[in-house]
Parts: sequence; C-alpha cells; structure tokens
Amino acid sequence: MKKILTILLSLTMILSLTACAQKPETAVKEFLDKCKSGNLEEIADYNDEVLDEEYAEIFKSIISNVTYKISGAEQTADDEAIVKTQITTVDMSETFQNIISETLTWAFGQALSGKEPTEEETYDKMMELFNSSVEKNKDKTKTFDLDIQVIKDSDGKWQVDIDDDLIDALSGGLYSSVEEMLLEYASGDFAGGGDMQLYSKSGLSIELPAGLEDDSDEYYDLFLYNDDYAFMAIKESFDLFTENEYDPNTMSIDDYCKMIVDINELNDQFEKDSYNNPYMAYINEVEGENYYYYTTVRKGSDAFWIVTFYTFAAQKDNYASQFEQWANTIVVN
Repeated sequence: MKKILTILLSLTMILSLTACAQKPETAVKEFLDKCKSGNLEEIADYNDEVLDEEYAEIFKSIISNVTYKISGAEQTADDEAIVKTQITTVDMSETFQNIISETLTWAFGQALSGKEPTEEETYDKMMELFNSSVEKNKDKTKTFDLDIQVIKDSDGKWQVDIDDDLIDALSGGLYSSVEEMLLEYASGDFAGGGDMQLYSKSGLSIELPAGLEDDSDEYYDLFLYNDDYAFMAIKESFDLFTENEYDPNTMSIDDYCKMIVDINELNDQFEKDSYNNPYMAYINEVEGENYYYYTTVRKGSDAFWIVTFYTFAAQKDNYASQFEQWANTIVVN
C-alpha cells in the first residue's frame, strides 16, 4: 500500500513543477488542469520508483474525473497566497476497504485451492479490483473545500504548494484511507487488532484475530471464541433441502434468507451490509445478559452456511463494523 502513496505523490509533485503562473488563481487552475491530463512519461522520468504504467493509469483515471471551482484568492504575504478551491472527484474513501477485503477473500480462495499467491500476484489482483471499482463508482463523488497554498518561486512566479489535504482531495479520499490503514497495521489495530489467522474447517475459512479458542461440536461446524466475542458457523447440506423437495441448486442466497425468516417467523429481514453481503443484526437477551448478534449466510458448492458473530450488547459499537469486515473474508467451498 505504500506504493499507492508513492504513485499519488509522484502524480502531483511532477505536475506542480510544471504549473507556474503570474497569478495565484492561475497557478492553481494550471495545476488542476495538468492533473486532469497527467503526463505519465514525465511522472516516470521524475520518479523511478513508480511501478508499471498501468498502475499509474489507474490513479490517473481518478484524477481525470476531477472538477473544480475557484472562488477567490487572498495574498497572505509577499510570496504566499491562499486560493479557495472546491474539488469534486470519484469518492474512493468508502470503496477502498471493500477492495482490500475482496483482495483478501481472493487470496484465501487461492490458498485453499493450493495456489497460494505471491505478493506481486496479490498486488496485481488488488490493482485489477481497484480499476474496476473506479469505473463502477464514477457517479459517486465527494467534494472537498480547500485553502490551497501557493508560493512564489525564485523567478517570481506562483507555484502550488502540495500538501496531504490536496493529494487526498485529488484522489477522492484514497490518500487518507491508505494512510489510516497503514497506521492500523503498524499499531496492530487493523480489523480488530493484533495478528490475524486463517481458520478453516468443514469447507469454510475465515480470517480472524489469532488465538481464538475452538469449541466446535456436533451443533456447530466451527465455533471460535474469546472473552469478548464469538463466531459460529452451521453448515446445511444440500441433501437436507432435497429431502424436503427444495432444489438447492436453483435456490439463491436471497431465497435462502427468506426461507430462514419464514421458517423462524422472524420480524426482521435480511439486508445488505457495506460489503453487499446479506446480514441481520439484532440484540437478544440470554440468561439475563443482552448480546449483539450479526448473522450472515453463504452458499457453497454443496451446502448453505449460517454464520453468526456475537458480543455483549454494551460492546456493539466496538465490534459491529469489525464483524462486517471479518465476515467479508469468508470463503466456502
């Protein structure tokens, strides 16, 4: 992910060096126009660390969708000024976590099939997903209000001073999302903290924090827990459906979700979480203690799976989003 930051920095820094003008507003306009039509050859010459051109093209595709509005400039010193600018581009902040989760899910699937991918292959897959995500989300935009600083160079011309806020705006929030994720990795807080581990049993695998106790039995095909939360998975073989005159091969996940609701006479319905997985979240009392539950389902080649996370209701805010993240790493055979 550090390579992503390198490319973004290279894209903006080389263009700032070629965008100088007699007025602060004109310098910002020239800079943003050059960003929209970034010269990849100049970028490669400027920074040899930039990867293959196809990767730079992906980030260029984000910046090429930038629109902007300059509302005015204020000179704060003889050689400094602030240009008030509104930048709108593809919103990448909400989709980046999905890209990472989809990449992990793909990598787990490869590993389960005996084809554990190399770091380069995994990165290539992430960039492939990244590219398709930009295309799919072109209509989802985000607007940033910025005070862009410009300074006079030695020739007396105004030049844009690049900072993290400007790079973040041009990348649709991608820059800050990557930085945040790198900090989480460094601190051990990513997706719940500490080392992660791949747990597999009976045709299901999931990435969860390392060190969970395994208490699987005849009721649960996989049951993992610690003092704060638990994960349980139940496998329902297609044979069960055939015996009851259902055709599991034509039954979709949505059909299965509806059947669960109907059979159990539930008041709630399955919805789609932020990763587009079906889920139902609720609080239930067990032996005087309130618990928060997150339930999702998956369809494999020979079975449906009911998967549930739960924690104390008082810890709902700490784990609700993490349950979604962890559930998105599920792979079933």
